[in-house]
Amino acid sequence: MAAKHSCKGRVKAGGLFCGAMLDRRTIAEIQTLRVKLQHFGSEQQDPAVQFYCLAVESNLAQALHGRDDPMLREVLTSLLEQLEEALRSAALVNLSTRKPARLRA
Repeated sequence: MAAKHSCKGRVKAGGLFCGAMLDRRTIAEIQTLRVKLQHFGSEQQDPAVQFYCLAVESNLAQALHGRDDPMLREVLTSLLEQLEEALRSAALVNLSTRKPARLRA
């Protein structure tokens, strides 16, 4: 049976910090953002948008669980840029497939 780790401000197994300098407000904001990303991603039709929503959400979860380091921040920045691009592409596809509105005479 594996032992539970209680690691307020201490290093846990694997050298990762548990709760590395995240205050309660930041934790609450990240948790809220994760829920919003999950919901937004589940409503999307574009597979790339769904993927990047999931990837960003997953990396935010890592930050909450103590992996808040420069490498994770770089990955998050890159994923957010890719999500932005996927959203732009999906919007362009939606615009090009949308039927034009009829003008009233």
